[in-house]
Amino acid sequence: MPNVMVLGPSFDNHVEPTAPPTTTGTAPGRRQFQFQDVPTSPGGNVHLQVLPAANPSDSMPINIYAFFVQPVASVPPPDQRTPDWFFKSGAPNASVHAATIDNDGKVTIKVPNVRPSAQPYFVQTILEHGS
Repeated sequence: MPNVMVLGPSFDNHVEPTAPPTTTGTAPGRRQFQFQDVPTSPGGNVHLQVLPAANPSDSMPINIYAFFVQPVASVPPPDQRTPDWFFKSGAPNASVHAATIDNDGKVTIKVPNVRPSAQPYFVQTILEHGS
């Protein structure tokens, strides 16, 4: 049985170093994440923080992915966004294994090929959970 991909926190119209407002999806039974106070840093670094479990049985993801999409207008409306769309988008992306989350619940995903730009990015995370 394939793993389950869940949309994680995202934000649009991001131009560093401004910290944008974020949206965080909810997935019952799974640990949730939010962006750290400094959500990204130059070079395609995405900084996340795992939130406390709502229930002791909430599962941690296996892998965490981050995508930098340009132009922002190419991203579908919220009700049409799927993990599959982001994987097929061709946008720069990278992943880390959940074992890289530090003791404070923080993790950084380093996405290659993200260039400084006056044009904003849409930043999307995806959490991969076991089926």
